[in-house]
Amino acid sequence: MRKIGTLESSKDAERFHRFLRSEGIDNQIDQVPPSWEIWVLSDADLDRAKAELESFKNFPTDKRFNVKHVPPPKAQPEAKAPRRRARSHDIPVTRFLLISCIVLTIYTGMGTRHPELMGKLKFSNVAKVGETFQVPPEILHGEIWRIFTPAFIHGSFFHLAFNLYFLWILGNTIERTKGSILFALLCFVTAVGGHFTQYFIVGPNFIGISGVVYGLLGYLWMKQMVSPEEGYAIPDILIVQMLIWLMLGISGVLESWGIPVANGAHFGGLLAGMLLGAFPGRKRVVT
Repeated sequence: MRKIGTLESSKDAERFHRFLRSEGIDNQIDQVPPSWEIWVLSDADLDRAKAELESFKNFPTDKRFNVKHVPPPKAQPEAKAPRRRARSHDIPVTRFLLISCIVLTIYTGMGTRHPELMGKLKFSNVAKVGETFQVPPEILHGEIWRIFTPAFIHGSFFHLAFNLYFLWILGNTIERTKGSILFALLCFVTAVGGHFTQYFIVGPNFIGISGVVYGLLGYLWMKQMVSPEEGYAIPDILIVQMLIWLMLGISGVLESWGIPVANGAHFGGLLAGMLLGAFPGRKRVVT
């Protein structure tokens, strides 16, 4: 089974699904907010289905796509169905990150309560000295979790909701196709890039998972350019929104509005994700 692309609305996805079925191409559609993924069951139909999808996007009002009655799908081996469901919908790392952010943000009173716990979750309790690159002493002495744990705390409900909305969209897309282990490694590497950049520029007092979110955005952004055969497609509006927010932060506009922003984490995470996404990947076949 192979993903051939996405459509933005459920109406278009259902319409194209029926059309492919009428052409004898077995397929299924999966909702992955904010779009719908189109999957073709047989590799033999792949090129034809891709061509039809391109035609549908270019000429969506073409009457030949208006199909009301379609034949039933071809029988598929029952043994394959559970594997498809597991890979499509089981996203334990994304769910763990979402739940951890919510629970720890509330429990710590958005970072204002339980100072002993906050001291363990912070990137470091030691201020950066000078302009040279440094690794916090706690991390050097084995407290590796500090590289990531600042991401779990958020300073306001807006901060939390904004980050988790984009984490859900981007994480859902990547973990479903790349698997949980690779997705977890991607999150960790982008946290390393974002958090060390923020620490070097400003110091250890930062919170929020936005560095990882920007890393995931950068990864998908590069993947759709470098490896289009993998089927990733980020809506342009999502990229524009995130880049505008990044520019507002770097320019100081958000700070002038009273919104503290970890610009180093955003930029470092984005760069780390883009570097990882720049490596061409193999075509992924999902069965």
